[in-house]
Order: sequence, then structure tokens, then C-alpha cells
Amino acid sequence: MLDHRLTDYSITTTFVDMSNPDSVTAAIQDIPLFLYLETISNPTMKVPAISPLGELVHRSGFIVVCDNTFASPFVTRPLEWGGDLVLQSATKFIAVTATCSAGQSA
Repeated sequence: MLDHRLTDYSITTTFVDMSNPDSVTAAIQDIPLFLYLETISNPTMKVPAISPLGELVHRSGFIVVCDNTFASPFVTRPLEWGGDLVLQSATKFIAVTATCSAGQSA
């Protein structure tokens, strides 16, 4: 979706290795709106340093959006580490068998 559908609305996406802060710094452009990251990336299982990335992003004047679906709030609470908006899947906690669909944001 980030690199296909959003381009229909003139929204561009830059993909960066979040484990390398220098790559993130180099990717910051004049008009970024937010940094979107997975607290634990799927399928690579990489864990970004949310706090330092948050400091970097906040200095640039935009927000940190954390997808915490893989980690869950039992493992990681990104708001405590500098995240501004957290997206989580509630489906796997309500009905592991996928008999319903749910989500939450904080």
C-alpha cells in the first residue's frame, strides 16, 4: 500500500533500514509528515531503536507512527519510547482463529 496505492494521491514513500540511524537521517526530506516503523519488523525480526529515532524525527518536526502489531502491547509500549501514534491488531488477542477483525490506535 505504501508504495503503490498512496502514489495515486501524490504521496511518496521512502523505505529505510531502521536499524541504521544514518540511513534515517539521510532519508529525511523537506516535507515529511511522519516516520512509520514496525516495533518488531515482520518477517526480518529487526527491532529499531525507537527512542533515538523518535528524538531524531521530533527534531525534524514530524511524528513517529509505530506499528506494534507483531510485538503487541504485552511486549512493547512504543508511547513510552517516543512513539506518537501506535497501531495494533486486536484480532489476534480477541480471536486467534480470525473469526473477527479488530484494531486499535493510541
